[in-house]
Amino acid sequence: MKKQTMPHGKLYKGSEQNVIIVLVRRRFRHEMCRYLVKHGISAFAMDIDLPLAKASIDDLEEVCAFLKQTYSQIGLLCFETYSVYGLYGATVCPDISLVVASLPMDRVFESLKLGQSMLSYRGEDVPYQSMGMDAQELHHLHHFYSRRFHHNRYIEVYEFALLKTEAAGLIDCHQINGDLYLFSSADDVYWNSREACRRIKKQLIANNFKRRFKHVLYKRGAHDLMPLEVYNRGASLLSHPDQATQGSRQDFGEQLEAILDDWLEAGRF
Repeated sequence: MKKQTMPHGKLYKGSEQNVIIVLVRRRFRHEMCRYLVKHGISAFAMDIDLPLAKASIDDLEEVCAFLKQTYSQIGLLCFETYSVYGLYGATVCPDISLVVASLPMDRVFESLKLGQSMLSYRGEDVPYQSMGMDAQELHHLHHFYSRRFHHNRYIEVYEFALLKTEAAGLIDCHQINGDLYLFSSADDVYWNSREACRRIKKQLIANNFKRRFKHVLYKRGAHDLMPLEVYNRGASLLSHPDQATQGSRQDFGEQLEAILDDWLEAGRF
């Protein structure tokens, strides 16, 4: 497997015709790209670190322009917080013909640093949903629920923002120029990905979305819904997931392989 460092990330060379842009936390990045290459697809791991730093959509445009010179099909695979970047980016990058988003949100939120968007595009903040609180409130609310449930929870913080503030920052997912597959979990503790996916579905129907769309909901998936072998290689040694959650990851991997097979087959014609 050849790996090439480039602006905004690293290219893992597999297929000469198809490439998937990978947006995931750093500790899973290498393993996710290895997984794709093993299945005959090149992978580009974008080097962004949400939500710790604001991410520029311009970088994704540059990556797509570069990959378009070599590959006939460009897809995008995004996870959790990175799905916000991926979904919004796909609305302005028409060369992306496939989007798979695991545990996504349907809007751009205010950065956890507060006072600014999570994303920027062409030098401007992308419109965002306010968190509806100051830094002290955010700190106290997050730590209260984290201590109470013994987990790094943010779902109450985001739900509080949706209830307290006027809706804003919605992503126009119907403008995506590719097939769209969403995966959510009923026990997601970071944010309510299940309801976000349902809102996206309503938006697509209302706007007569022409491409393929599918939403898969798992009862157990936590906030690390990815192929099982990728999770097992990248997870902390202190992690002890239950059998049901691991089963969801196994099924996610199988569904992802089927999606990729269909995408590859469509690109041959």
